[in-house]
Amino acid sequence: MANNTQKLATGSFNKLKEAFAKLSEEKNRLDAEHFRIASLIRNAEFDARLGATQNMAKKRRVIAVDFDGTLAKSRSDGLAGDPVKPMVDRVKRWHAQGKEVVIFTSRLDTWDGLSSIKYWLRENGLPDLKITNKKTGDIEEFWDNRAIRVEDSTGVICPCCDKSRDKNSPSIDFTTDC
Repeated sequence: MANNTQKLATGSFNKLKEAFAKLSEEKNRLDAEHFRIASLIRNAEFDARLGATQNMAKKRRVIAVDFDGTLAKSRSDGLAGDPVKPMVDRVKRWHAQGKEVVIFTSRLDTWDGLSSIKYWLRENGLPDLKITNKKTGDIEEFWDNRAIRVEDSTGVICPCCDKSRDKNSPSIDFTTDC
């Protein structure tokens, strides 16, 4: 009887050993499958981030150019001034390169602002550019004779801009070395 019990125990042990080996193989297979799926997910997330980055690169990028004092010479009588040739040439070059340029001006607050600027653009050989007084998220550069640059999210004035302005007598007529 002890011999039968020993055979029965050995047989049970061998069956448990075989079952454990099968479970171990299944665990290894599932681990490999888990690794494969995790890799696919990481690759998909990377591809999604890469796609988003590439789409951002394709996103519309706009250059905003101020009108009075930047594109046209400043005048005290409110009329549009003569062209500032280097800026006019720059805007023409950007347009020829396919860059989107908008005129950013407060003149749109006047009743004849839009028509007078459109006329000025035509008279000075510039294309029919969009004219706005609204700052939008797609504007990546502002070209303006009256700007004081502030460091992003800090409120700190650019050292060159700060050095160039007269703090005792604020004026719109200053230039920077930035």
